[in-house]
Amino acid sequence: MKHFIIFPYKPLLLVCLFASILFACKTKEKPSQITNAIYVWNERSGYNYFSDEELNFIKVNNIQQVYCKLADVSWDETDHAYPHDINQLPGDRVLQTFINIVPCIFMENSVMLKSTKPELEYMAQKIAARIKNFDKHTKICQVDCDWSAASKDNYFFFLEKMKQHLDSTKLSVTLRLYQYKYPEKTGVPPADRVTLMLYNFNSPTVYRQENSIFDKAEASKYITGKKYALPMDFALPAFSWNVVYDHEDKFAGFLKLSGDFDKIEYLKLVKDHVYEVTADTVIDAYYLRKGYKLKFEEVNHKKLKEAYSLIDKFKNTDTFSVALFDLNYETLKKITEEDHAPLYNSILVK
Repeated sequence: MKHFIIFPYKPLLLVCLFASILFACKTKEKPSQITNAIYVWNERSGYNYFSDEELNFIKVNNIQQVYCKLADVSWDETDHAYPHDINQLPGDRVLQTFINIVPCIFMENSVMLKSTKPELEYMAQKIAARIKNFDKHTKICQVDCDWSAASKDNYFFFLEKMKQHLDSTKLSVTLRLYQYKYPEKTGVPPADRVTLMLYNFNSPTVYRQENSIFDKAEASKYITGKKYALPMDFALPAFSWNVVYDHEDKFAGFLKLSGDFDKIEYLKLVKDHVYEVTADTVIDAYYLRKGYKLKFEEVNHKKLKEAYSLIDKFKNTDTFSVALFDLNYETLKKITEEDHAPLYNSILVK
């Protein structure tokens, strides 16, 4: 004889049963695995590559990856492509066991526009050899180039040749927001990863009210909701600069000047972060005439948090690095106003 169990009809019971099935089927959101990273872009010696203060910063902020510039590559009509500003890489083998060193090459777009294919292949071979000579176990290297639709064919050819000569070393390239938003125009580079640069959206050579290093409203214009074709890492700004403009608001250069600008007698504050030169003077080999403007731009703690908040809008993988550009005096002194916590804890953690 068959036995039937009859449940009393209770709407609440059915609702609870349906809800339990629904939530049981729902997959929990996977937390992101973020690697703290930083760029080193200024000149270094192979011996004592990091100062004690910098090593402490790296330790306190749990930095596991350091992007180190090897050289800049420029172009002229005589020498064609030529390397300059050649730097050493960290030579401490003990340090390399704890930190992933990423050798980086900066290449001007003119190199890609004007070089021949044989020249590009030769460069790719020489650069790859330099990277492997540093450490044959290098996990990843990076090429930084603001390529354009006109230079992409040569640039992508160069990258393909780099990959051929790198053996097992992975290749990363930097990505600007324009290249991210319009891949149909600028193409997707033949690389293993990209690092999206969340800064320098506007050129400082054009005088404007907005901060040319970082402006959240400007960055938000590039959010598309689409997933980029390559795994993406991120670079955030942690630097400042002083931009000089002449009487007609034309770009005149960058100025090395520190200290409290309000206390400098020949500078008068005319609007937020903009000072007017009140007397002819010479600073850092620049002849500044009366009436010139000096615009101080920085990325403070608040703007760094704003930059970090954009990552969720762009990310396409749960495993990525977040690097600050770059390791300098300004970065070392940046702390939270509230609790003096390590910089990465206060900015890179939600």
